[in-house]
Amino acid sequence: MGTYWGGLGEQIDLQSGNVNFSMPLFQAKARSGWVVSFALSYNSQNWRRDTAGTARKWNHGRDIGYGYGWGFMAGAINPLFSSYWDIGMYRFMDSTGAEYRLTETAPGSGEWVAKDGLFVTYKPAEGKLYFQDGSWWYFGSFTRLCFRIATGIRLR
Repeated sequence: MGTYWGGLGEQIDLQSGNVNFSMPLFQAKARSGWVVSFALSYNSQNWRRDTAGTARKWNHGRDIGYGYGWGFMAGAINPLFSSYWDIGMYRFMDSTGAEYRLTETAPGSGEWVAKDGLFVTYKPAEGKLYFQDGSWWYFGSFTRLCFRIATGIRLR
C-alpha cells in the first residue's frame, strides 16, 4: 500500500518499486451490450525477499508465452493453499492484471468474497464468480460469461 505514480497508463508503487502496466487489445461484445475486455498486462512484482531466518529470494513469476511478467487474459481465478490440502483463499485477476483476494465467509461455507475494490462472490462448487449487478462468470472446461438477462458470451 504505497503511493502510486504514472504518466502513460502505468502505475508505479513508489514504496515497493512495483510497476504495473495494462494495454487493452480488444473487446468481445454480447448482443445485449455487455462487454468483456482482453488486455496485455505487465507486473514487475515477481520477486519476494524473505528475511526471516535464512535470507532467501523467491521467484513468483513465470514466462507463460508473452514474456517474463507479462500476461494476456480476460481474467483468471486461482486457489492459494494454506496447507497441503486446505485452500486459504482464492485470487481473482481481471484483464488489467489487478488482483483481488477472496476469503471464505465462514469455514466450510463454500462461498468466497472479495471485500476490497471489486466486490464479487465466488462459489467453487458451481465454478461461478458472481458480480454485484447479477452477472456471473463460469470458470470450467470452457469459459462462459453471462449477463443477468441470460445472454452470454462463450469463449472456447
